[in-house]
Amino acid sequence: MVATLAAIGLSLALPQQLPAAPRYLLPALEVLLLLPPMPSTRDG
Repeated sequence: MVATLAAIGLSLALPQQLPAAPRYLLPALEVLLLLPPMPSTRDG
């Protein structure tokens, strides 16, 4: 989870000329990947 959050931060920190895809695409996909495990970790 920490690595995914770090990847989101790094992808947002890149200059706009570098990414081939839209700037929001990678962070949006990573957030979608983080959502399914969250409810399962609440139970404890």
